[in-house]
Amino acid sequence: MLISKFIFITAFSEYAFKAFRYFATDYLLKPVSIDQLMEAVGRARKELSGKMNNMPLEELLRQTKNGNNEFTNIIISDVKGFKVYELRDIVACEGDSYCTKFYFTNGKMDTSSKNLKAYEETLADSSFVRVHHSFLINLIHVKSYQKDGTIMLTNNIAIPLGQAFKRSFIEQMKKFAR
Repeated sequence: MLISKFIFITAFSEYAFKAFRYFATDYLLKPVSIDQLMEAVGRARKELSGKMNNMPLEELLRQTKNGNNEFTNIIISDVKGFKVYELRDIVACEGDSYCTKFYFTNGKMDTSSKNLKAYEETLADSSFVRVHHSFLINLIHVKSYQKDGTIMLTNNIAIPLGQAFKRSFIEQMKKFAR
């Protein structure tokens, strides 16, 4: 059995999410320095010499998905690079001009250099739903909905439900709760 490691090299940062969907060892943005490339190759060699070299590629791909064939991680880009988070740990995303703020179950927050629309598209096939012009929420963290238009989430985060999104939110919650 042949096991491969992938190092993606491109000039476009928006492909990082897709690269890690395919279990990339590293993702380098052009122009690539020799030091960066050597570090990435070293990491790939280390992974190949470790326990992962006995695991079939199909198994590696399976581990990045849940039972519904949805990806379980997301890459959040910022000006320094990116971080990988588990989707279940994200409570909500708030659009703030050209940035997106992420609120986590541990009470922490992180800010991305991408706008909310970019994440709405990335998260379209997941448990996230748009509930307001400025908010995406993770349905797994909904604790209650109040008739005044407030959605209560994990960590007592209160999110306003925009009138234009009300019907969609209710329908998504009904599907999700099944």
